[in-house]
Amino acid sequence: VKASTLLERTLDRSAEFHELWPLWKTGEDDFGHPVFCERMACIQTEALMARFSLSEILLHRTQVHEAIQRSAEEAGRRLGQLRSKHLHFLDLHGVSLFGFRRITKHLKPIFKLLEDQYP
Repeated sequence: VKASTLLERTLDRSAEFHELWPLWKTGEDDFGHPVFCERMACIQTEALMARFSLSEILLHRTQVHEAIQRSAEEAGRRLGQLRSKHLHFLDLHGVSLFGFRRITKHLKPIFKLLEDQYP
C-alpha cells in the first residue's frame, strides 16, 4: 500500500469515494486533539460495495486514517506538544437497528482490517 506516500497522491475516483463515505473534521477539543465525525446514515454502503472493490475501499480508508494521523501530528507541532490522538465520532442519528446491521455487515471486514493498522 505504501501508506507513507498516500497523502502525496490523489487516488483514483477519490471524490466519488468520499461522496459515498463522507467524513468531516469538526475542529479540535480543548486539548488540541482533532475531532472527526462520520454519519453512518450518510454512508452509501450498497453503492460503495458495487462501485469499489474491497482493496480499493481499504486503500481509500487507509488514506483517510493517514490524514487523520497527520492532522493530530500537525496540531501537536502547532501547540509545541506531542499529539498522536484524535476524537472520532460515529453519529448513528437516522440509522435504525436494521439499518445499522446492514451497514455493519458491509463495513465490519473493513473496520477489522484497519483497526490492526490504526488502533
